[in-house]
Amino acid sequence: MDLKPRPHHIHFESDGPGHLSQKGARHDNDLVHVQNIQILPTTNEILAVDRPPYIPKKNLSHPHHLGHGPARLLDTLFRQLRYDSTEGLRDCCYTAAQYMASDEPTLTDNQTRQETASGRRFYLYNRAKIERTFADERKGLITQISFDCPKSLRKEKMTKSGRLEEGMLCALVSLKADGTPHFVFFEIFLRQTTFAMDSQGGNGLRAAVQVSFAMKDNREDLLYILRHLQDPDLAQFALIEFPGALYAGFYWHLKKLQHLRGTDIAFSSTIAPYPSLMSKKRDVPKHLLLPCYMLRGQYEVDLTPITNLDIKVPPQAMQKGSREGTLQRLRDNSSLDDGQAVALCDALTNEIAFVQGPPGTGKTYLGVAILRTLLASRPRNNHAKPILVVCLTNHALDSFLEGLVKAGIDRIARLGGNSRADWTKKYLLNTLARKTRPDEADSTERKFAELSRKELFNDINGLASALTDQKKTGEPSWYALKDYLEEHLPTMYAQLMTDIDSAQAQSFAFQYWAGGGDLKNLEELHDELRNALYPQADGSPDANELDAALTKIHWHAEQKSKDAQTNVWRLPLKQRKDLLREWSAEVDYDELAQKLIDLQVDHYKADNRVSQARQKIEAQCLAKRDVIGMTTTACARNWSLLRQLDIETVLCEEAGEVMEAHTLCSLFPSVEHAIFIGDPLQLRPQVEERLLQTEMNDRPDYRLDESLFEKFMAPRDPDLNPIPTSRLNIQRRMHPDIAGITRLTYPDLLDHSLTQAHPPTDGLEERMFWFDHGWPETSPEDSSTKSYYNEFEADMIFGMVKYLLRGGAYELRDIVILTPYKGQLALLKKKLSTVCSVWLHPKDRQTLIDDGLLEETSDQEREQLAPSDLLRLSTVDNFQGEEAKIIGLSTVRSSGPGFLRTANRINVMCSRARDGFYVFGNAEALYHVPMWAAILEVFGSRRGKTLMTRCTRHPYHRWAVTEPGDFDKVEDCPALARNVTIRAAIDARTCVVKNAGKAATWSSVKSGLSVAITLTSSAQVLPGNACNPLMRSKPLADIRSKSSAPKRMNHFSATSNAADNFPVVTIVLETALNALLLGDICPARLCAAACWPVDTPAPLNVIQVSLNALHVLNHVRDHARMEPVKMSAAKNVTLVCGRIKNCLQCLNGEETKQTYICLQPCGHVINAQDLDAHFLAGIYEISSEGVIEGLQAEPIVTNTKCPTCSKMIFGGRRYAVVDQLEHALDNEDRLILKMGRKLNMCASAIHHTEQNLQLQFEDLKNSIRPNPLAANRNRNVIQERSQQLREVIGQIIDMQENMALPFQISVSTLHPLLGSQYIKGNTIPFVLRFGLLLARARISWIQDNLQVADFLSSLKDSSEELPRMAVLLREDSIKPCVEGTGMCLDAIASSKDCQFPAMEAEFHILFVLFRYLETVCTALSKDVSALSEAFDSIVNEEMFEHIEAATYLCKHYPRTTGRFMPAVDELSSFLKGPRTTKLPTSFHTKKTRETEQLWGEHKVGYLTACLAGHPYSQETFKNCPECEEYVLDVEQQTKASQKFLFEQDFLAKMRMK
Repeated sequence: MDLKPRPHHIHFESDGPGHLSQKGARHDNDLVHVQNIQILPTTNEILAVDRPPYIPKKNLSHPHHLGHGPARLLDTLFRQLRYDSTEGLRDCCYTAAQYMASDEPTLTDNQTRQETASGRRFYLYNRAKIERTFADERKGLITQISFDCPKSLRKEKMTKSGRLEEGMLCALVSLKADGTPHFVFFEIFLRQTTFAMDSQGGNGLRAAVQVSFAMKDNREDLLYILRHLQDPDLAQFALIEFPGALYAGFYWHLKKLQHLRGTDIAFSSTIAPYPSLMSKKRDVPKHLLLPCYMLRGQYEVDLTPITNLDIKVPPQAMQKGSREGTLQRLRDNSSLDDGQAVALCDALTNEIAFVQGPPGTGKTYLGVAILRTLLASRPRNNHAKPILVVCLTNHALDSFLEGLVKAGIDRIARLGGNSRADWTKKYLLNTLARKTRPDEADSTERKFAELSRKELFNDINGLASALTDQKKTGEPSWYALKDYLEEHLPTMYAQLMTDIDSAQAQSFAFQYWAGGGDLKNLEELHDELRNALYPQADGSPDANELDAALTKIHWHAEQKSKDAQTNVWRLPLKQRKDLLREWSAEVDYDELAQKLIDLQVDHYKADNRVSQARQKIEAQCLAKRDVIGMTTTACARNWSLLRQLDIETVLCEEAGEVMEAHTLCSLFPSVEHAIFIGDPLQLRPQVEERLLQTEMNDRPDYRLDESLFEKFMAPRDPDLNPIPTSRLNIQRRMHPDIAGITRLTYPDLLDHSLTQAHPPTDGLEERMFWFDHGWPETSPEDSSTKSYYNEFEADMIFGMVKYLLRGGAYELRDIVILTPYKGQLALLKKKLSTVCSVWLHPKDRQTLIDDGLLEETSDQEREQLAPSDLLRLSTVDNFQGEEAKIIGLSTVRSSGPGFLRTANRINVMCSRARDGFYVFGNAEALYHVPMWAAILEVFGSRRGKTLMTRCTRHPYHRWAVTEPGDFDKVEDCPALARNVTIRAAIDARTCVVKNAGKAATWSSVKSGLSVAITLTSSAQVLPGNACNPLMRSKPLADIRSKSSAPKRMNHFSATSNAADNFPVVTIVLETALNALLLGDICPARLCAAACWPVDTPAPLNVIQVSLNALHVLNHVRDHARMEPVKMSAAKNVTLVCGRIKNCLQCLNGEETKQTYICLQPCGHVINAQDLDAHFLAGIYEISSEGVIEGLQAEPIVTNTKCPTCSKMIFGGRRYAVVDQLEHALDNEDRLILKMGRKLNMCASAIHHTEQNLQLQFEDLKNSIRPNPLAANRNRNVIQERSQQLREVIGQIIDMQENMALPFQISVSTLHPLLGSQYIKGNTIPFVLRFGLLLARARISWIQDNLQVADFLSSLKDSSEELPRMAVLLREDSIKPCVEGTGMCLDAIASSKDCQFPAMEAEFHILFVLFRYLETVCTALSKDVSALSEAFDSIVNEEMFEHIEAATYLCKHYPRTTGRFMPAVDELSSFLKGPRTTKLPTSFHTKKTRETEQLWGEHKVGYLTACLAGHPYSQETFKNCPECEEYVLDVEQQTKASQKFLFEQDFLAKMRMK
């Protein structure tokens, strides 16, 4: 089938669905009635790409196939929401089918991530295979699908990747022989790593996923999968994963919309009016009706909770026109402002109430006040209904419910288990329901429903296993045969069935018979019956019960067989197998599949009945709660449960973000009061498809992203009347300057007096500033990011963040960076992560991963930290409702506004900042958008190409920033250094200095400086906050990695004059190790939030430094980076600051074309050419002009001292590599220690595992039960035993491939650059040593398999299952033997090349063992009688050649290799002696283990190498453990002295004459 490119439709059809369309139905799922539409797309629907879908428009005046009213609205919203939820699925499925139909459908490891023509990402896993089916009690039929696992996801990497997570949607796409694709959708139940598939032949290359059918009652999908389970060759398969497609996220809303009727929605006449009944000219009503429940009885509104006074008023006293008295009492006695008081009255007295809350106006606070009032006003009887609180997200819901709990409202219930807040656990419905005692009738109903579901589960599991077993083994099960036997062979059926009313019991007797079981032994099978009847029982059944059951089964079989013409229990195994094959041939497996489908559909219905019964009990629990909270998704899912509660009041928080389709699922027919709090002028509901978005269309006809709030606050439909909306008008978030931007959207917005007290931005001159620039962005077409980014803006923000954090006034959590583009978000994440810890919103993080902009395991541990501890990065859409002290906004685009033209999005991004707001963007590109033009007017003069920094304490200290690098040039204020006198410690909160009179030393490994300080005794308060979050954010692991000081350390001490003339600063660090990182950060203003009592000595993490020395260090770090720069001629001048001379940044003079470098810390300025000649002498070939022409043949490490004063210099990138050469050998020394420890660990693991296996062998013998029903149990026991050595083998391979080999390659690469004094890569023994361990472990594993196989063969088993297991064990051992011989041959060659005689000898021995075991396993797996012949064929010249080679090495290298001589002799005798399957026990010696243990005890600092270049520690080994001086044997000594033999012969002949 030819799949043409999928067209991109730019419009929808509107001529009606299905047969109502003039052109007829578009596909088989294009139906008139939405109740008949399948929610997930059908195969025919996916392939139907020629015509656009039918999507009705929203306005009442537009044509629609239904008349006006609720049914029309529900139809419209369902079709729109379904298209938005499934269009991406259709696109991805179609693209996957195209790929499979292409000429090269095989995917490489890097091609798993795919993309459609429209830019949608998905994952495609190749060569998928339906492995088996089984059942889960709740999910019903489960299918296991295996696939080729990409290398990046093998082993445990799958678990850490976030791929194929539970609950996500996936699809199996198949391509039939005629090229026709077919799609089946699944919900992921459990992912399985490559480890899980090893037992099924995965070989570490295949993983699997267990999935349940997304549409559990879809017979077509069920039949398709079951047919292909039986015949996998019918089609080729691939598995599609849809990133971020949570099935429950859209299914429940669509399912509920699909079945809602007009009478199921409250206020339906208002929400879905009939235009003919509406007066288009009617004025907006001045007030709406009171909620109906307020008109019943003498209802009073109790204002006591919010006024702390006993104030009760009738609801009419709160309505517009008669509420002035009530408002005045609220002003006088509550904390509500005027806007909140008015909104409270409107919300309480209008049956449909909308409260608009601009940013920072206290919407959540008002919502809590409304609920407190409603709860206090409820009638004092048992008829009070709980109030329903609905939010879009779990985060918003938890935040609102937490406000209620803090206000004293704790009779709440939370539905849904996705809360991350620990405090919610006791309020979860599951927790509360367990404490509720249900009615007896409801409890009985639930038990019967669960029992019915369990029986269906057992039947499904049995039939599913029957189909799987028939496919894998070809043998039928009881479930496959019982109907056939009952109909055609009733006598045999009677003998095999039991009179116990249990399918498991009947299957138990049949399986025992089919395996060759003897009837007289049946009563002994207690364990087998227990496992059959109670596979999932928590406790063991009573022994008497088992005895009774076995007796009953035995008696029935005996009675039915006694008089039978053919006693099936007396038939030998061969005849039984023949009968099974005959019966199996008569079974119609398609009919069995149909029966399984019927059971699955029945199970689906039974599960629904269990849910209904459970909901009755849960409803009793919820009815006793005051407040029920849930997300909109949970509301749709639990609609039937909530419907039982007759809820009267619903409060929707952040209602502006909830689309109308979701809101309708919360307006139950019993609702009489609906309160919506939100702001439609901020972000709208999120919709994926652009055609359905309001902001992307000149004529927004569809408006799926329109909330019910926005629909009635400012109707776009001319046939709708608006509903009056209350608006909060006092904001408490932004400083008034920043709020000026927000007032463009809300002209009547006022500022609370507290906002005036917000401090200015510490370190910047303006509180708000627009940094204007013209740098172009990089478009998706020019990069691989699939999104826009702007490198210049990212660098500017990076510089600003570093500068603000360096100042110490802000914690990481105080700063948030926003951007509308994910490409910019990824770039900012990359840059900022280098200096501090960054937190991404989970949705942003997943988006970046899905788009390939972030590694799946990147910062996984850090992302789990609380965002309040980290610097936050976010897209604008994921930051609504949040705020921060400082907001940085990157607009990215210079070529046009892009989607920054949307007023809602602009409103959000400009209203998040409390104290400072800084925009980095091209003003000209945005000026054409009216709202941006107005915002630029608000910025006024606070806009330009220069951002001014300013010290908050000393306004005259300013610096102009025009490019990113300028932030690093900003000096610390000199006045701060002159005026502050500091003692020994700093209180982090008050900055009061304590503990005078101490002395300490400051040192920096990076700069190589150590400063000894004498402290002054005076005490003053340190200005500002001295805590620097940059240092605190450093991970401890990073600190430790830098904690080793160089051997050379020049001490630069503060003189007595410095101590006398300059104050002393005390730096308080989190740990003493942090002192080693001071070279990275401005030390003069650095401390950590630490505090201790005055009378106790300062701890080790307190560092005291003279400000004179610090000032020098600041210049070293900030103003002289030892990079070649064009500068004025060197002059002996005095700095402006008056501290040091010859500073690069403070020199004056004429420009020169020569390049100079300022050395640190001495400050001497020297011509770069002269420095190159000085520092690189002996390293490079340098011309007379100072140009590097090549590498010296024998490079050496030069000194790095200033040629003028001979002081050590540090920190220069130009000579950083040269400076590090001295430490290369030390680093290699430490890595050898690490390798040695890993080697010893693996060797010990082999030794201990071998011992454990021998100790456990008797237990194995007792665990194996030779009867047909114990086959699975026996198999599991053997696999668990085998897995012990498999895990060790896996560890060794991992160490060899991921540690030893990369280390050897790296050293080999560096050796030519480092010189002959350093280690050669091929002389490091660890790759070969791990190879030895691998070979030993494999031989141990093979030997254990043979030992177990010999035991299994010795047992009598009528089913012959144990002998088959023995054969399989021997067959499984053949491949490792073949691989082992090949590995040994390669290792022998490598050992010879690298002069490792000891390992060469051991590999010779191991080769013989592998070859011997290979022949044994091959012979025994075929015919035991062939073993003697096989032995004769294997003991040949090849094996003795390796024996002789090992003998030769042992004699010529007696010290290192001679220890193997006893093993060689024993092996030689073994091969010449009687034949046996047991190997000699001494093929590795005690000396070998001693060598491996000594490698684990490698002493650092004593590294040397033998003449062959092998590295070892002289302190650990007396001589090289791998080789020794060559020793001549007797034969060679004879040949060497032949001249003397010739002389004797000559003399003998002379005597004869």
